[in-house]
Amino acid sequence: MMAEAVGRARACIQAWLHTFEAGGVDALLRRTPPPGRPPSPGANASSNPSSSVLIGNTFMARWTC
Repeated sequence: MMAEAVGRARACIQAWLHTFEAGGVDALLRRTPPPGRPPSPGANASSNPSSSVLIGNTFMARWTC
């Protein structure tokens, strides 16, 4: 039910919960490199506005699974 409400897969919500239980909010906010090939050298958040969110005067990356 919660996964549907936020538009994510159940496994994603479970991963967030496991991360939260292991280290709290700090663990959720800690950025680790995602698996797979690194982005190309010219790629950045401003080239893909859907990958970030403006909060106040700060761009924040979206949480994804």
